[in-house]
Amino acid sequence: MQTEAIFNPEWTIGQALEYCQQGINFHSKGTGKLRLVAAYRVGQDKAHAGALARAFRVLDNNFQCETVLKFVIDGTCALRIEEIPEDQLELKKDEALIPVVHFENDMSMIFGFSFFIKIREGQTFREIKSQLKSMIIATDEEFSKALNAF
Repeated sequence: MQTEAIFNPEWTIGQALEYCQQGINFHSKGTGKLRLVAAYRVGQDKAHAGALARAFRVLDNNFQCETVLKFVIDGTCALRIEEIPEDQLELKKDEALIPVVHFENDMSMIFGFSFFIKIREGQTFREIKSQLKSMIIATDEEFSKALNAF
């Protein structure tokens, strides 16, 4: 679902997300918690802004909306509100969220919906690939055709 939201510039991101939660019917198996994601726009089609953007950062709930809105003034950055997946609710000191994007031939030709994967320090490349494969629900054959760029 895509919709527009107008935030009070004096609010924090956390306050804005609390306000947005009131109008969302969450899936019964979801977390019911929201986050604000900043994404680089790679296309001009505003109707598909969420799909045509490369997520790069989860914004801190303590940021002021006024500060965040400066990111989007020039139109190169989009903001996306999304439900936080269960495995990403809490991050330990040795864990990080890494953005994942689908692309063809070069990274400027993205498609699909960018998302985040949680990795931990010391995790092997094989473990990360296995985790990624389960997240995108691909068969072994489909996944073997994909090239991974890190």
